[in-house]
Amino acid sequence: MTLPQKVVAGVTVPDLPLVAKAIDFAREYSTDNTFNHIPRSFLWGFIVADTVIPERDREVHVVAILYDLRFSVGHLKGRKI
Repeated sequence: MTLPQKVVAGVTVPDLPLVAKAIDFAREYSTDNTFNHIPRSFLWGFIVADTVIPERDREVHVVAILYDLRFSVGHLKGRKI
């Protein structure tokens, strides 16, 4: 099965609702500095993995979007990290 894709900053990434929702979640619960770091990590992960493991489940990279938040929803209480 081929996933829908789009090109962001020259990097081909999955164009999935899950990715969009993860980005929205990260935007809501992170500061500007943290959020600005998140797409760089996401894209860098694709650049490296495309070289090392080209055949993989590309949608798994959604974890990179949420990784820098490092919390569970129960710890939010209106805070941004």
